Amino acid sequence: DTEYEEKKNDRTDTVTKVSKSSVEITSKEGDDKGTPILVYTGFALTYQEGWWAAPLLAAEGRFGLRGLIHRCAAVVLLAGLGWHGLELCINRDLRGRLRGLWPSFADIRYFAARLAYYAGRRREVPPSGPFSYVEKMEYWAFVWGMLIMTLSGTPLLFSDLSLRYLPKWITDVATAIHFYEAVLATLAILVWHLYWTIFDPEVYPMDWSWWSGEEPASRTRERRGGNIDADEAEGKRAVSPPGNGDG
Repeated sequence: DTEYEEKKNDRTDTVTKVSKSSVEITSKEGDDKGTPILVYTGFALTYQEGWWAAPLLAAEGRFGLRGLIHRCAAVVLLAGLGWHGLELCINRDLRGRLRGLWPSFADIRYFAARLAYYAGRRREVPPSGPFSYVEKMEYWAFVWGMLIMTLSGTPLLFSDLSLRYLPKWITDVATAIHFYEAVLATLAILVWHLYWTIFDPEVYPMDWSWWSGEEPASRTRERRGGNIDADEAEGKRAVSPPGNGDG
């Protein structure tokens, strides 16, 4: 109705003023930026007839370029994950954030409220904790995917040793698991991650928080509801204590 639209416009204007500054982001830790390289170099082996794979495979026979890039990207990604694990071991604050990323029944309630907001049955964005179900799903999907890809990729990386000491069906199963987990990762990037970081109107044409570690206050309001502190008057929001408001 008209009253709601006026209220929404007033709220948007207020947020726009606040969003000239940035607020500290509380997003998932861990770096999965090497995943597109792994996807491209991995699928190039499976779909060698594709035109998009031809440039990469041109030097495959002589230099093994595709395999080298794929393995190097995997090592870099695992090193980043290892560094993340080390940080969790030595940094108490990060361990607190990790506790905030555990799923809870509050996520179900928040999801239902979010659906009601999208359907127009709720006027205000439902408030979430420091991490909503979105961040939780992305974080644990990444961790789970890395575990599966590492376990299935290791016998393929050392294929000579695997074929010498292990039954062949193990490498066959590892190949199938590695491929289908890569398909899931690709779909997660194309359907979920790209929208969340590029095509969402709140961040289009790009969410620069991956570079700055900060997010506009307008996006915080849209995605987290009423979770911006009074500090937003100064253009900053302190990170909420892990687990607060999370059920």
